[in-house]
Amino acid sequence: MKIRSLIYGLALTIALAFPLISLIEEGYVLHDVIAGIVLAVLNGLLAAAINGLTLGKDQSRFMIWNLGGNACRAGLLLLAIVCAPALGITNMTVFAVVTFSGYFSFLVFEIAAITRQSRAMAPAS
Repeated sequence: MKIRSLIYGLALTIALAFPLISLIEEGYVLHDVIAGIVLAVLNGLLAAAINGLTLGKDQSRFMIWNLGGNACRAGLLLLAIVCAPALGITNMTVFAVVTFSGYFSFLVFEIAAITRQSRAMAPAS
């Protein structure tokens, strides 16, 4: 994942999360927001690592690794949300909104990066 995609993903996460939080909750604890952002960034970096290892390989290997990787990412995300109270998260709604806003924000940039890299590797016609 390029630094630019990371910055854009963070910006989109914040742009999505705070309006959603203001619609749902009257306030938030900064610790919960930061924890959600950190989890979303780590999830995005894991996706970038998986894609970096598999892009350019044969199609079946790419699909197997990405399907498995996305299943693991979703499982880790749900595990983190279930274990959040043990990490000191006080408002699960805020934490979940920020985490999933980040997940979908980074997903957008992940798809864009895969599309760009696939086009760059495609034989010229």
